[in-house]
Amino acid sequence: EQIVKDLVREVESFRHLDHPGLVRFLGACLELPHLCLVTEYMPGGNLHQLLHVRKVRLSRGQRLRMAIQLTDAVAYLHAQNPVIVHRDLKTMNVVLDREMNAKLCDFGLTEPMEFTHITRKSNGGSPRYMAPELFDERLR
Repeated sequence: EQIVKDLVREVESFRHLDHPGLVRFLGACLELPHLCLVTEYMPGGNLHQLLHVRKVRLSRGQRLRMAIQLTDAVAYLHAQNPVIVHRDLKTMNVVLDREMNAKLCDFGLTEPMEFTHITRKSNGGSPRYMAPELFDERLR
């Protein structure tokens, strides 16, 4: 089934990655109907929930620390060979630990990118968070 293939793809995308800014992969069940990924527990929930549901106002220091943690995680992905592109960076894919440290999750759309192949047939991702140039048909 397609859902099993999608989950296998996600597992393959991030099981080998090891960085403090990425949610750690622990295991997976790939048998229907019990499909699941097991990752480290992130008790702070996601950043979207924190900002838009719980309406927490982060201090400048907290925002800066999270920005640094996330850019460090993205830099790690981009330093892989081949480069790994997350393709769905958004507040719902940023989770928090007890100390409000931010980590990237949801690697279902990640993709290795060969330097010679920088265009894509489909963009994937979340339209509200995508770069405007990805909507320009002339660039495809």
